[in-house]
Amino acid sequence: MARKIAEGEVIQNLQSYFYGVARLLFMESLKEREREQAAIDQLPEPIQAAEESGDSDSRLECFEQCVRSLPAENRELIVEYYQEEKRAKIDQRKVLAEKLGMPLNALRIRAHRIRVKLEDCVHECVKK
Repeated sequence: MARKIAEGEVIQNLQSYFYGVARLLFMESLKEREREQAAIDQLPEPIQAAEESGDSDSRLECFEQCVRSLPAENRELIVEYYQEEKRAKIDQRKVLAEKLGMPLNALRIRAHRIRVKLEDCVHECVKK
């Protein structure tokens, strides 16, 4: 509004003009809220934390059982992949990728797929 007025545009009814701009801004904010709500509605249901559900022991047992059920090479990969922290983690992953003869991105994808399988396994085990 200020730019148009500064450019010299003549506005016959200033009150109506301001009202119109305010109405359009309000409509934009409603659309933004609808987009945010739609994104929130698409999120998966959160998994209860072990402390909240009171079954931390069974969750840990399920995790250990699921890790043991992995093929040996996947088990070793996932343990090594999440072994270090910060800069050491980055360096460890580079070494691991070289050791397996694969690019770092391929290692990330492989570790992600294994982690998803572990999460699904633990989730199913805890349900039982």
